[in-house]
Amino acid sequence: MPTTEWMTKYKALKDKLNCKIDLESYFTEKVIGKMAVDVLDIGAVHFPTGTLFACDPLVELEDARPFIQTIPAGSYPVKICVVPSKTYGDRYACVKVEVRAGKPVRYELGMTGSENLDADWEDGDYFGFGVDAGMGCVADIQTQAAFQAYWNKRLEEDEDIDPYNDLFCDLLEENAKAHPQYQGLAQLDRAGHRLQPADFRLRLGGWFLSGLLRLR
Repeated sequence: MPTTEWMTKYKALKDKLNCKIDLESYFTEKVIGKMAVDVLDIGAVHFPTGTLFACDPLVELEDARPFIQTIPAGSYPVKICVVPSKTYGDRYACVKVEVRAGKPVRYELGMTGSENLDADWEDGDYFGFGVDAGMGCVADIQTQAAFQAYWNKRLEEDEDIDPYNDLFCDLLEENAKAHPQYQGLAQLDRAGHRLQPADFRLRLGGWFLSGLLRLR
């Protein structure tokens, strides 16, 4: 939980961190700037508690902090704005969990309550998560707990395994065969629980992503 001091600083800074770009247009228009875009629906993801987080799952899935903002518990469609390119490969420009249909009034930066707010922030600045392994994930904290239990059991059986080569790689390859369009996407299910995160390989040419919550 964020401290009272942190919340006071955040409230003073909040408007500067709000996104001024109409991100909904990435899912309704055919062209953004000079680039053609397409929308990929990767199915519904279940958020049993409504407390969610975003991270690179190969780096932080076990210990990523949740956002202080929450959503109603439930299952929601996850969509990705794709920039198709035969030259550079398909690029994922934007990902959204569609909690409610309709145009958002504003976008609020997802915060965990642990960010350093003491810098001189300006309009357009943002926090986010590193994508060192080139992947992104949106999930519920209950999914995180389920993964921790599952992965600890796997480590007891073999302490030399790693998440990519011994889990994600095979799942992503299977998913790419089943859904070849803009391949590299997967939803993971553990032991029959509907606790899958929305997992996606990133082709962004960058190392840092932000989580934005759309508000109506």
